[in-house]
Amino acid sequence: MESSTGASLMENIEEISGVPVDVLIMDDDSATLSRVKEALDHENKNNETKLGETLTAIVPHSFGIHDKCGNWCNKSIENNLHKYLPHGKRLTDDALRQDVQIIFDTVANNAERLAPAGSTKDVESTNNIYASKAPKRFCFSKSENPNKSIAPSSSAVTGLTANGNILFYNGKPVHAVTSESAFQSFVLWLEQYGQVMLVAHNCKLFDARRLINNMSKLTCYAAFRKCVSGFADTLPLFWQKFPGLNSYCQQKLFEHFCNEQYNAHNAVDDVDSLHKLMTLSKETRCT
Repeated sequence: MESSTGASLMENIEEISGVPVDVLIMDDDSATLSRVKEALDHENKNNETKLGETLTAIVPHSFGIHDKCGNWCNKSIENNLHKYLPHGKRLTDDALRQDVQIIFDTVANNAERLAPAGSTKDVESTNNIYASKAPKRFCFSKSENPNKSIAPSSSAVTGLTANGNILFYNGKPVHAVTSESAFQSFVLWLEQYGQVMLVAHNCKLFDARRLINNMSKLTCYAAFRKCVSGFADTLPLFWQKFPGLNSYCQQKLFEHFCNEQYNAHNAVDDVDSLHKLMTLSKETRCT
């Protein structure tokens, strides 16, 4: 694309939609990027706070809730015309607003990655590395923003600490999202498999109860119930197949059958170890 064409296209998008272009994802074409910046004269580059505020304000602006737009839109305009919406009218459906806000909040939480406004090649390379180790089709992992303080005793075990709504793991900040966003993504990930059953060790008394208790408060609970047929607890399976063991907690079972240890307080390691145990349980005879 010619640089002048790219700049003209961005200007047309802003003029027609009435919404400023804040994020441009493209190949490493410095000429076009420079021309677009010159044409749009935006100030959010390298300003993750401002970019995050702008992204968060897009949804309320589209629904006419201008008191939540900060300084992003011109509130002085009477009957603000939304050129990018049917008949120029604002959106009104509250359920739609909540669902769309989740998406934009998730993007806004990544403002520090988007603010440099540079090439996406490094990001794509990193994503490819992650995908080769844990393809999104088969693996799901999200961290939630803490909504309350984490007890020191829990931090000592899990390595998780919180400073306000920022989550840290072993002293390093972790990308985290709201509960609604995390569970919404979880349900979308599950739906690709159709009807599923969730498996966990001691889930009858722990995982299943906590998952349902948290999800029942969220808008994605109905969708969750449609795609999840139930839960399977692996603890009784090991009781029945391998009687007489000193302990049936997952960590001890892993040490017994795999002759190694794992980080039992890391969710990804916890899932991976249970998968290995279930595989071994099919191959190991009862003692």
